[in-house]
Amino acid sequence: VCVHTRLGLEALLLYLVASYAARTGEAQEDRVEPVVGETALERHEQAGERAVLFAGIAAGVALLGFLPGRPGGAARRAAILAAIVVLAAVGLAGSSGGDLVWRHGAAAAYAKPPAPGGPTVPGEAAGPD
Repeated sequence: VCVHTRLGLEALLLYLVASYAARTGEAQEDRVEPVVGETALERHEQAGERAVLFAGIAAGVALLGFLPGRPGGAARRAAILAAIVVLAAVGLAGSSGGDLVWRHGAAAAYAKPPAPGGPTVPGEAAGPD
């Protein structure tokens, strides 16, 4: 498989994956927002939207690379640059998602509350010392 065909398929796959990730994130927004706050969630959502947009553009540019001659050659070179931009955008979206979990405690939206009188931390003894 030639490099260009592979790059085009990878760009298309990345667009599909980024779109799916954005949809699953939207489905969880109402549950997580009360825990992390609107500002942090909005930052992550915007980063994800940029990643989807750039991945779609990169896929389109990579497909233009199938054109013959000079236009196709220019599109193939542009597709490599577009892929680098997509990598950066996906990295920023992932980083902001990590911030939601590690800095803002997003996982707490999915944690079960402790049983009354039960341990609050795994391995912690229940009741007074």
